[in-house]
Amino acid sequence: MADVLVIGDDLTGSNATGALYAKVGMSAVTVTSLAAAEQIHDDVDVLVFNSETRHEDGDVAAGRVREVVERAADWGAQVVKRVDTTLRGNLGAETAAALAGLRASTSGRCAALVVPAFPASERVTVGGHQLVAGVPVHRSWAAKDPFTPVPHSRVASRLAHACDLTVAEVGLDDVSGGLDLRLAEAAGAADAVVVDAMTDDDLAAIAEAADRVSASTGQRWLVVDSGPFGVALASRRGVRRPQPHVPEPLVLVVAGSLTERTGVQLGHMVGALGARLIAISPGDDPDAVVDRLVELRAQGGRVIGVRTCGPKTTPSSGEMRSTLDLITEVSRRAVARLRPAGVYATGGDVAMTVLESLGGRGFRITHEVLPLAVMGAISGGPHSGTGFATKGGLVGDDDSATLCVAALQQAARQASSVPLVDVFEKE
Repeated sequence: MADVLVIGDDLTGSNATGALYAKVGMSAVTVTSLAAAEQIHDDVDVLVFNSETRHEDGDVAAGRVREVVERAADWGAQVVKRVDTTLRGNLGAETAAALAGLRASTSGRCAALVVPAFPASERVTVGGHQLVAGVPVHRSWAAKDPFTPVPHSRVASRLAHACDLTVAEVGLDDVSGGLDLRLAEAAGAADAVVVDAMTDDDLAAIAEAADRVSASTGQRWLVVDSGPFGVALASRRGVRRPQPHVPEPLVLVVAGSLTERTGVQLGHMVGALGARLIAISPGDDPDAVVDRLVELRAQGGRVIGVRTCGPKTTPSSGEMRSTLDLITEVSRRAVARLRPAGVYATGGDVAMTVLESLGGRGFRITHEVLPLAVMGAISGGPHSGTGFATKGGLVGDDDSATLCVAALQQAARQASSVPLVDVFEKE
């Protein structure tokens, strides 16, 4: 069940607000229809409903917002009315409608807690007035908005416009001390409480005080904000459903290059990433080697693999062929059993041998990790899409192999992360 319901009045603002919640680890989805909202509200932490009422008549906007609040009444979510940082739109009508919807569906005290500041974007509230980069909004470009010009910078005036909301104001002095009592008193005397804020610390202090007042008095809040205050309050209340455990991505290393440079680079990888590498040589049993790799993975290994033993003399072509045959069998069987997120192969002959052993028809290149070290994915075959990075044995500094493996790990983490999802559905 969604813990937070955000109602925005335009798509860009709605999405930007959802992104703020997602940034702190909450799953957030934007929808544009009640049907979509009812289908997915059980699966997210934060449901953002875009009412698209920024330019609508006040009565139309109010009706749409109230309908959303009432339809979501049994969800038990914290309702947040998202407002524009420059107070454009139907601020008063939509706040009054959301508040009426909440009061109709719940018992006990309910008031609007209005905190429109967005300090990170230089939008602050001081003395009850909304400022943009230090300029009152009615003297900024927002005053000339062709659709919803803003004639007042006083938040209370914008709230009371076209509705009969009573408004109390809480200044910065109260934010700095005694805020719990001031909020409780203001909520008991007015429909809406406008609170000054200049910094993110102010927003956090207001969120903490509002939560304490709710816990001690049963006060219910309709949050009216531009994004960050709602996030602060949700974070204070511990909104964030447990995420499924995603194991650390496994990278399989196949190092067949016999150069001294490769040895130094593998040593760096062992130290930096805790890589665990098995030395192999012609005549080894591929199944036995793979069994040992499986054991290393079971022991928590995240970077595991094989490396050839450097001979004291230059190997013959026959010895090299035997080594490549062993690498072929080990690679094929290890990837089939371990299903790594990525494979790092060093040495030109080795890289081609590994790719062929995995049934790849090609190498889909995504980017260059460093000169002559390339990353991408296997294209075609049973392991298509598996990350793949290659580097010549004589290429790079001491940390070059480490960087290639780290790039594979990072790509795998990004692929398995849960993104912010925007769902745009029409009824």
